[in-house]
Amino acid sequence: MTNVEKVINSCCISYYHNSTVMIRKNSAKISLFHNFSKEKEKKCHFKMVLPISFYLCIDSFTKSKCNNVDSKTFLKLARNSKLYKKCMKPFMCLFRFLPLSGRKIIVNNYNGKGYGDNAKYIVDEIRRQQLTYDLVWIVEDGSNIELPAGIRKVRMWSLRCIYELSTAKVIISNVKNYLPFLKRSSQYYIQTWHGPVPFKYIEQDAVDLLSPRYIKESQQNSSITDVMISCNAISTRLFRNSFWYDGEVYECGAPRSDIFFSGQSVKDQLKKQMGVAEGQRIVLYCPTFRDNGSINAYDIDTHQILNTLQKTTGQSWVMMIRMHPNDSKGIARFTFDQSVMNMTNYPDMQELIFVADMQISDYSSTIAEFIIMQKPVFIYASDLEEYSQSCRGLSPAYYELPIHINRTNDELIQSIEQYDEAQYRQALVPYLQHYNSFDDGHASERVVERIKCVIDGTFRKPDRAVGQNHKN
Repeated sequence: MTNVEKVINSCCISYYHNSTVMIRKNSAKISLFHNFSKEKEKKCHFKMVLPISFYLCIDSFTKSKCNNVDSKTFLKLARNSKLYKKCMKPFMCLFRFLPLSGRKIIVNNYNGKGYGDNAKYIVDEIRRQQLTYDLVWIVEDGSNIELPAGIRKVRMWSLRCIYELSTAKVIISNVKNYLPFLKRSSQYYIQTWHGPVPFKYIEQDAVDLLSPRYIKESQQNSSITDVMISCNAISTRLFRNSFWYDGEVYECGAPRSDIFFSGQSVKDQLKKQMGVAEGQRIVLYCPTFRDNGSINAYDIDTHQILNTLQKTTGQSWVMMIRMHPNDSKGIARFTFDQSVMNMTNYPDMQELIFVADMQISDYSSTIAEFIIMQKPVFIYASDLEEYSQSCRGLSPAYYELPIHINRTNDELIQSIEQYDEAQYRQALVPYLQHYNSFDDGHASERVVERIKCVIDGTFRKPDRAVGQNHKN
């Protein structure tokens, strides 16, 4: 540890001791966790998870209905509390004065999810070029996420996470939730977002449906963002009009879409890794989540679909089920076997899209990615009225899709039976012209070039904030 880190560490331990005294005066239940926290203290160093989280959440915890919760679960509850986050502010202020690590890049993917989305392909390109950057990936508590060699893990909302964010030169994120650091003018924040075209109302267009807390976090995130990555003309307009954002939009394509331009050998290798037999074709079912938590709409008849596909194509098919990261209950609706595979926890959604031969979805923005590759898409939306009225609502972009909306399983089966590839591709032509994709397989390279310029000090902000296109 450096001298600065030793001082900070000493302050943390002192803060913990003082807080423990307060806890003992206010709650008898702290004894359940005190031994655990003492063990943490024995191993205390700069990487420790601040034990004061016990103090910050003990009041809300004792009022909860959970009586027997293990220390790991309790720690997770603690970190998610508003009080914990407020009490981290002094450390954010303190770390803001520590030296900036000029070659450090930290990544937040869906607030601690696995190695995927746009950031994965950006980091892969950095590794491919063998750039000597310090790469840090934020992970959830207790997660067993596997990362490539040379990438360090840091737990979301830990003290170390605040330190890494505060001292990184480049921060990459794909969501607009609050991150625990105070951005400096010398830091560079890249917002990649996580979808091509949203078909439901989001951000400012859904302001009446979003929580005040999220709105505040999203606005704060926009205020510290230096550049947003756009993959099509529709997204560029959306970022400007609906994201509380007036900074640069870089029309470089989506790094996560680079894989779509890979060859057949890459696809065959991925299918083998996923356990798909040679010659089998794949239909990917990937619905979006419901704000009201309902899982009733995930009632597709998986085996009837597979039987129909085998009958109409004369080939063997498997179905991959991929639930949205915000939906933890929907997977319970399905029964899995050799022909129906649970891919919800597969780290990279783009690889699933790449290997799939066909998609079934409802309101997911991934529909646009299948259309870009001109792969067949079938929409199954049994809760269309409910979703459009009681959830986020659907934007005009959804109804502009050149795809029939199936409301029942019988309709879906009929659409699959009547599919005509030539007619489908012809219907896509005007939509693709309107969509105006910037993807060409080189988006990751462009983003890494931008990062290199930022890190070596040669980057200059463009005169024009919006619509910076790689073709210009």
